[in-house]
Amino acid sequence: MNQLTRVKIKASPPMRMPPRTKVLLVRQPSARPARPIEHKDKTTTHLAIGVIVALGVIGIIWLMGFLGYRLGFAPIVRVRDLLAEPSGGLATGIIMLISMPKVILQAGIHQTPGFMLAFLLIAIPGASLAAVKSYPGGGPRIPTVVFVFAVAGAVASALNGIFLIWWTVSGYRHGMLNELPFLAMDGGQWLKDLETVSGLDALAVVAAACWVVLVMRLPIPMWMRALSASFSFFALLVVSVAMSMSNATVAQITTARSVYLPEDGSLEARLVIGSTRTHFVIMRLEDSVMYLDDDAARYGDKAIVVEMIDRPNSLRVIGSQSIVEYLEGETP
Repeated sequence: MNQLTRVKIKASPPMRMPPRTKVLLVRQPSARPARPIEHKDKTTTHLAIGVIVALGVIGIIWLMGFLGYRLGFAPIVRVRDLLAEPSGGLATGIIMLISMPKVILQAGIHQTPGFMLAFLLIAIPGASLAAVKSYPGGGPRIPTVVFVFAVAGAVASALNGIFLIWWTVSGYRHGMLNELPFLAMDGGQWLKDLETVSGLDALAVVAAACWVVLVMRLPIPMWMRALSASFSFFALLVVSVAMSMSNATVAQITTARSVYLPEDGSLEARLVIGSTRTHFVIMRLEDSVMYLDDDAARYGDKAIVVEMIDRPNSLRVIGSQSIVEYLEGETP
């Protein structure tokens, strides 16, 4: 028999893989030089915006002074067709701004509860503005608590507008905006009531402006913003006109005017109020008067008389006094 021989087959050694080649790509810089960034000078634009804002502020001051003179001061001194010079509107508006801190202080003294309520209406939106956070469209969802408070703020803004409009047309306010009294002895109380209303009106304008800013920043739906803003903007307009009427009246009453002696030789000083298109408006005091108040006779030392006379050719001016000083009988 053939012998079987074992043949040992040696296993081939494992094949070595060639090392991986790493390729580094280097981007060549562009041969074209980079264009320098041009920064436009915006000084002219900023200056134009500043001029427009300044002219707008001056226009608002003039309009408030002019409307306050024609709608507030003229009816209160019983001469509704009293003329206001075009430049007088700006002067009256500036006097209003200067005297506003005084009337606000007088309102706090004479009407403390109303003064505190007005500051509360200012403090609520002022504090809320610090907590309001903007949520841009397409961003994270507004938390439920934040949305609930935002809706409550929108409702409060609308209610505040309704309340301010009510204050403007309320009988309490109109009861303190009385015409020029018939007796000089009532002039002090008359001025006190006017200053109280003027101060509260000024605070009402500040409160209305704060609520307008707040409602425009709340994260609420557009329809709700439009509804709340309509109340707030309308209230701001109404209380601004009311504030101009009351504050212009106080400004004109406390402004110095010419005091003159008539040409007939009388030593009774008379106060110049203003003029209409055809007449000169003056104020004088009469002695020994009697008038009826609640079906009872009252006697006063001086009666206030407002007269429209023909335009004189000349006046002998002896000094200057405000209406309040003239009613108090102070010598110019």
